[in-house]
Amino acid sequence: YMWLLGSGNKGLYINHSGNTIFSENAHLLDDNSLTLGTSEDAQIWNDGSNTYFRNNVDSQDMIFKVKVGSTDTEALRIDGATATVSVNSTLYVGSGVRHEGDADNAIIFGTDTQEYITGGTARLTLNNTDAIFSGDVKLSQGKKIIFNGDTYITEEAADKIRFYTNDTLALTLDSSQNTFVNGKLYLGSNNNVNIFTSDGYNRNLEFNMYDSTATAYRTVLFLDGVTTGTGRVGIGTTTPSYNL
Repeated sequence: YMWLLGSGNKGLYINHSGNTIFSENAHLLDDNSLTLGTSEDAQIWNDGSNTYFRNNVDSQDMIFKVKVGSTDTEALRIDGATATVSVNSTLYVGSGVRHEGDADNAIIFGTDTQEYITGGTARLTLNNTDAIFSGDVKLSQGKKIIFNGDTYITEEAADKIRFYTNDTLALTLDSSQNTFVNGKLYLGSNNNVNIFTSDGYNRNLEFNMYDSTATAYRTVLFLDGVTTGTGRVGIGTTTPSYNL
């Protein structure tokens, strides 16, 4: 062993394996660095204001590891080629994350809340029950607002909004203010009246009203479009025999 003594104490010694061991604090003055690697690959130093960690080799990563149980685990890596930071475990932050140079662009964390801020305004706020938007929600064509797996709203074609239930088209709105209903159109707060037609050409059109006594819908007006050219209209029947 080689000993270096300070004030009568063993401050530093070098053992037979070449290891240098400090038994007291190692104090480096400002702008003096602790250099690592045979080619001075990395340095740690303080300039009196800040502490610096630096790789001196181009494209060499800086890796921080911790011992988790008996496993040597990488917790964080700084890519030496791109300066991107990869965190390989949960990252805990305090009040939020803010963009450097733009104080109005941030994600702010509170108790059970997150605020996504641009231009100094919270555009989206998430809490433990709701997602609250303060501006427009814009989707690319073909994307969906999904309520569950088979009920959603989408713009499949230009200027057409379509509503699906059970993965089946129920309603279409277009830019000409037209409304297309696939199924029955119910009117009234109690759905007392419905209007119905089947798809395709030469189809019938039915106007039905609810009969509470019979607990069923009754046809009050029937337009016959199947029997071409007859123009038959049924009142109270779906099988009119004569033209109007």
